[in-house]
Amino acid sequence: MKQKHILQAKKRTLLGKKVKQLRAQRKLPANVFGNTASVSIELDEIAFTKTFAAAGETGLIELTIEGETTPRPVLVTNIAYHPLSGKLLHVDLQQVDLKEKVTAKVPLELIGESVAVKAGGVLLALHDEIEVEALPSDLPEKFVFDISGLTEIGKEYKVSDLQFDRAKIEVKLPPEEVLVLIQEPKKEEEPVVVEPVETETTVQGAKKEGEEGEVAAEAGAGAKQPAGKVAAKPAIKPAAPEKKEEKKG
Repeated sequence: MKQKHILQAKKRTLLGKKVKQLRAQRKLPANVFGNTASVSIELDEIAFTKTFAAAGETGLIELTIEGETTPRPVLVTNIAYHPLSGKLLHVDLQQVDLKEKVTAKVPLELIGESVAVKAGGVLLALHDEIEVEALPSDLPEKFVFDISGLTEIGKEYKVSDLQFDRAKIEVKLPPEEVLVLIQEPKKEEEPVVVEPVETETTVQGAKKEGEEGEVAAEAGAGAKQPAGKVAAKPAIKPAAPEKKEEKKG
C-alpha cells in the first residue's frame, strides 16, 4: 500500500519581489494550477522538503489550504532553486482529477551489486527515468532494478524486464528499449610510432648531393692541367697615367 502524503498551506498575499519576506521566515512561495483557477499559496519550507523527499514527482499529495474543507490532490511538477546557494525558491503544484490519466516521469533506481562490474565491467545506465501514463493514484513512485542479475559482459535489462501492473500503467518506451547494460572497459590505445622510410628518390638525391659536393671540392682545390698545356696567366692592365695638377696663377 502506498504511503499517504499530506501537506498544509496558506493562501499567499505577498507577490512579486515581496516574496523575499516569506523566504526570510522559511516560508516557500508556491502556485497551484490545474482543473481550477491558479491559486498562490505559501508552504512551510521544512515540511515541504520532507514531503517531497518521500513523494517525489509521482507521489500523490493531499494539499489542504487554510480555509478549505476538502484536500486537493496535487503532484509536484516544478521546483525552482537558487543557482548559487541551491536554496528552494518556488514550487509549482498540479491539481489532478483522480479519474483522469496523467503523464509523469518515474525515476529508475538501481540496487544490488554486479559480479561483472566487480570483474572490471562498466555499468551503463541509458535511462535514469521513464515516462509513463496512469491514473494519479496508480503512478509508481519509482522503478527498481536489481543489477545482481547482470553477471557477465553484454548482459542487459530492457523495458520488458520492468515489474509493474501493465493493466494500470502504460510505459511510453518500446519493450525492447535497453535501460541498463554491462560493457567491456575501454582499452587505452598505445601511440603508434611511425619510423621514416628511406625511399629510392631520397637515396639518389643524397648521392647526387654528395657527387656535387665532391666536384665543388675538387674545383676549389684546383684541378690538374692536361699535359703540354700551360695555364694562362691573368691579363695585367696598364696603370692609368697620373694626372698632373695645374698651378693656378
